[in-house]
Amino acid sequence: MIRVLTAYLEKYSYPAKCVSCGQPAGSRNLTISKSKSSGKYQHKSLYMSFPICDTDADIQESFDKRLKPLNMTNSIVSLAFIVVVGLVLRFLNDQPNLKTPGIILAALLVIIFIVTTFFRMRIMNEDKEKTAAYKKVLGSVKLAGFAAPSLVNKKGVVKLDFEDAGYANEFAQMNEGVLPGK
Repeated sequence: MIRVLTAYLEKYSYPAKCVSCGQPAGSRNLTISKSKSSGKYQHKSLYMSFPICDTDADIQESFDKRLKPLNMTNSIVSLAFIVVVGLVLRFLNDQPNLKTPGIILAALLVIIFIVTTFFRMRIMNEDKEKTAAYKKVLGSVKLAGFAAPSLVNKKGVVKLDFEDAGYANEFAQMNEGVLPGK
């Protein structure tokens, strides 16, 4: 990975090629984000949209459409499992007649989680070539961190990691960036 440090800008310029494969960019983007909290009420998020070619965009959309329902189901089931186990443990001594249905419900939630995880793994293993392409698209750029402008650091900083050194160099030149170690 090639690290690029740039100022925290309101708008970034992007090379007119795919961040994943270097082909001419299509009309779609690969959006990456990072969020962080500092203090009780301070929450910052940074979103960046890098151009990608239509082929890579199709690969990403295809996998995302198939994985999104499974990921959402796993999240909901995980939360429900925590709630059910918490309620069972809370009322275990007070109301023993709730113990059996609570345990059955918790077991069903675990089974649903295992089944959806199995289907997710099956989708990821169906076509090794497409899965590798999907992982390459998602791994082409990572938002490693950021600090918004402040009184101490007037420009702020954004840390990006790129797989493609050429793209990293172009992005850095277009956005007042530097490549540490060069």
